Amino acid sequence: MIKEILLAVSGFQNARVTPLETLKNEHGEYKLYQLDKWADDEWSDGVLIETPSGVITQIINPKSLYRLKELVEKGEDIFAMMNKRVSDELEKAKRGQCFMVPKHWAIAFDRLGEYEEAEKEFWQLTNEKKKKEAEEKKQIELAEQKAAEERLDKAELDYYNGSFIGGDDFEGLLKRHEIKVPLRTLGWIKNNLNAVRNGSYTFSSARASKGSTKMSSLMKELFEKLEVKHGEVEHEPI
Repeated sequence: MIKEILLAVSGFQNARVTPLETLKNEHGEYKLYQLDKWADDEWSDGVLIETPSGVITQIINPKSLYRLKELVEKGEDIFAMMNKRVSDELEKAKRGQCFMVPKHWAIAFDRLGEYEEAEKEFWQLTNEKKKKEAEEKKQIELAEQKAAEERLDKAELDYYNGSFIGGDDFEGLLKRHEIKVPLRTLGWIKNNLNAVRNGSYTFSSARASKGSTKMSSLMKELFEKLEVKHGEVEHEPI
């Protein structure tokens, strides 16, 4: 009978349950059982307790048995403590904080209905939170993308009007206008280029001993593409 109840509550497929001992205090008796279960190709053990409803449920591991006995000796109401833990965890779940309600405890104290309701509310709140976070992330990404595009718009006009732009912006404009850049040159631009305008550029002499042989053709090609795009219209710097 003990094993049948255990299997129904905890879902163990292979388990041995034997009486361990009975603890007593003013709140009643606490019948303990030794559980040996087969899991992950090996036997492991635990301690079970019979609740007032007659349901056997897992409460602690053997290392915590001393603590349980100590609480009983101090006159603590073990079942009230377990039931309070269920109540506290159910409240947390309903607020969407976490869902760590021991289901077998909820069943043991005839609170399965509350458990299922709290579980439903928890996942509903969790999904709503994830949806909100995803939307907020999307809005941030769109804002960052818009800011990056506006920055490139300004850099494009600055370059077209003969002003210096940063190396990052030059790289971005090359990509925007689909100008092919050799990988080695791209690496040089990323690591060394400080500022550039059509016809001249500056770079970090501390990291590069000389300029890039490809820069002249890249500067010219970019300017030509901007001439086609902007035509003869004069643009004031943004």
